[in-house]
Amino acid sequence: MPTCCRRGYNLGRESLRVSQATSQDYIQWLRQEADYQSSGRFSLEAKKALQKMQAHQLLHPAEYILQLVSCAVMRNATRIQIEVGGRDVRVGFDGEPFSDKDLEQIFECCQAHRAVTASSAHLAIALQAMKTYNPDVLIVESGQGKTRNVLQLYEQDVWIETRSGLRPRDAVTYIGLEHSLNLWNFCFPSILKGTRPELSVLRRRALACPIPLYLNGEDLGFPRRPGDLLLGGPETPPDWARRRPASLVPELPFWGMLRFGSYAEGAIVYVQAGVAFPEIDPQVPYGMALYLQDDTLQRDLSHQNLVNNEAKTLLRKEGLKAMRQALERSRS
Repeated sequence: MPTCCRRGYNLGRESLRVSQATSQDYIQWLRQEADYQSSGRFSLEAKKALQKMQAHQLLHPAEYILQLVSCAVMRNATRIQIEVGGRDVRVGFDGEPFSDKDLEQIFECCQAHRAVTASSAHLAIALQAMKTYNPDVLIVESGQGKTRNVLQLYEQDVWIETRSGLRPRDAVTYIGLEHSLNLWNFCFPSILKGTRPELSVLRRRALACPIPLYLNGEDLGFPRRPGDLLLGGPETPPDWARRRPASLVPELPFWGMLRFGSYAEGAIVYVQAGVAFPEIDPQVPYGMALYLQDDTLQRDLSHQNLVNNEAKTLLRKEGLKAMRQALERSRS
């Protein structure tokens, strides 16, 4: 591996932090190990594909963190761990690992004929947005068993590496970003940490993530409220449904929840791949929010809104029907 990339790679590894979220730490998973074999190369194809992703630029770069949440959900992860510091951001999750081929072709997944809701597309969009910060380190490492696959963006180049002969590990994917050193993040990291936009983005739009999400060691899932009404769905419930009493309207093809006091006006909050898309809806009573989860919904190119298609229309119709049934039963 070239000296320039190796220097950034080691810098990213040495600055890993230990999370207090659980005993199994996905981020600390990347601690330095001694004996392994490595082979890597710059990928011209990946570089060209990255340059063609202009249509998928995020309006707000900090929302890359939501793309990583969606990547984990669509990768069938069971838990996400996020560390946001004054200078760096670390994300780790389990689920299906990325192969070396997956990483080399990651920026091709946003082409017109591909689904932009796939896990690879979410990762590609996130990396493109993270790259706009001109970080010192921007790296993805993913693997299972004794092999790990690495993608690193260095200036305008894409480095792909395979590392083998390591100690066996469960399937884990890690994404690390480290900003360039400056006066603020060197002298005032604690102050800067509290102002990072990723924190507010996650707290506004990732509270309904279907799997446990730990932010700086704390469970981000929204707390249970006495008036919450659960709308039952398929066999596997999301994390927030497990924390609430049995559904008043069971056996629905989707999971939903009615919460009070979330919005000044009535709103439907569509949850797609762990990210919330709130919309004011006149059919929802004042001061209530109807959460409806469906990972098959589609986002527009800006990733700010969902596409108004037949699937979304049907979900809204069935969700409002279930909401009315739940309110009637709660009053009886």
